[in-house]
Formats: sequence, structure tokens, C-alpha cells
Amino acid sequence: MNKSATPISESRLQSAVNKTPDVKGHFRAGLGAVRSTERQKFTVPNPRRITGSLDIDSSTKDKYPQANRWDYAIEYNQETFFVEVHPATTSEIPV
Repeated sequence: MNKSATPISESRLQSAVNKTPDVKGHFRAGLGAVRSTERQKFTVPNPRRITGSLDIDSSTKDKYPQANRWDYAIEYNQETFFVEVHPATTSEIPV
């Protein structure tokens, strides 16, 4: 009897990251892409539903040093959220 492991399918965020040349290879499971000093800032009802993350800022700053970038993409409960972890004012929304 062959007991091969059942392949685990990629999450939507992981698939998108793997198909995007600028960030390919930067997907991390859970909050693995979030800087350790910022992880405590993320509070969700069920942390086990955080399936993955991408540090957009760090993974693209060399390619786009002058661009405005989101800090992170976080996949929670099969939805992806783009997150800034620093304070901002409403006047900065267009930026």
C-alpha cells in the first residue's frame, strides 16, 4: 500500500504571491512574514484562520524605493487584507 502524503493546496494569497514576479518566494505561513515586533498588533477572533502573510514593504522596497507600499497582505478566513501597522491620518487616504 502506497501511503503518499496528500498534497496541501495553496491558499489564494500563496498562489497569487507565487504568480507575481516582484514578490514570488516571499509568502510565509501564518504571520511568518510579519516582523516580530509588530505581530502583537494583530488581533483576530480565531488566530488559526490566519493562513499566510506577505511583507509587501520589505519584499518590494529595493525594486520600488520611492513608491507608496502597503506593509503587509494577511490572509484570514480565506480573505486577503492589506494592512498598514503605523498610525495615519484620514488626509493620507488618497496616498
